[in-house]
Amino acid sequence: MHRPNPSHVGLPRRVIAVSILGVVLATQPACLGCSAVGCENGVIFELSANLTNGEIYDVTACIGELCRSASLEGASANYENDLRLDTFGDTIFLSPEGETPGPQIVTLIVTDDFGSIVSEVNEQVAFELSKPNGPLCGPTCWLARVAA
Repeated sequence: MHRPNPSHVGLPRRVIAVSILGVVLATQPACLGCSAVGCENGVIFELSANLTNGEIYDVTACIGELCRSASLEGASANYENDLRLDTFGDTIFLSPEGETPGPQIVTLIVTDDFGSIVSEVNEQVAFELSKPNGPLCGPTCWLARVAA
């Protein structure tokens, strides 16, 4: 009885295994190296006014018909009623429900303790698709930036 050499029997199996592995890797999306940066839909109001640390500001921000109001402390990280004021007090972020892929009217009014307007804007913006982890990686979100 003739037995094949074991070193020759395994060769075709190795070739097949390497070929299959190559096909699997070639068909995987390029996001194997994606980071895990998250994002959310919203508008970023970039404030030109300097908000004072410890002072409370009344903020109303709108995207279309969706409006949120909150009292936020200047120059600190706050989050209330879907409004977020960043750590340095120079941006306010409003996150809407759902996607906002079309042009929208956005409004921001910031007043101080005396009712004086610190910042105000009302303009139409176009939301842009953002993919912070790269074009082939999720998540995706719609963002707009507005100077206020």
